[in-house]
Amino acid sequence: MRFAAGGEDFGALGIKAKIRPTTAEVTGVFADGAPAVLANRAGEGAALYAATCPAVSYAKDARFVPAELREKWPAAQRNFIASVARESGAPRLVELSHPVVEAGVFESAQGAALVLANFTYEPIPRLEIRMPLKAPPARVRSLVRGPLEFTTEQSGDALAARGYGLVARCAVALGLEDIVLFE
Repeated sequence: MRFAAGGEDFGALGIKAKIRPTTAEVTGVFADGAPAVLANRAGEGAALYAATCPAVSYAKDARFVPAELREKWPAAQRNFIASVARESGAPRLVELSHPVVEAGVFESAQGAALVLANFTYEPIPRLEIRMPLKAPPARVRSLVRGPLEFTTEQSGDALAARGYGLVARCAVALGLEDIVLFE
């Protein structure tokens, strides 16, 4: 399937629904030219419909090998799947300098914990982290690497409106996993 926005191709997998747009814009087509992706706007909202299963294609093209950590997650499907959130302008819970690193954010009155899982399976010498916070941390530390140098800055309006008045910046060398505490 080909997508007009970005022009990245990837194979369709699973279903291939036959669709006919009425008010939506066709933003992607199958190899035979049939509509594959529809985009529609209503007021401030937006919808994207895929007539196939891009997440299943993502997993297949990663070439998953049971009991081994060898899959390589392709950018085309990842970019497509993340495009809706990216284009919405919604603030991110955390920003990382490298793709394919899973991040879970857990907050409490004492601070925040950022759980990192590196699905590149290769060491990342310097993973840069930009973490929105509600209160300034006294310290930032990696449970694997120890104390981390950090800076803070004022957050943008969208984050501030949600109670996140500042952003902490730090970097950590990442193996397969780590937890970074903002205390």
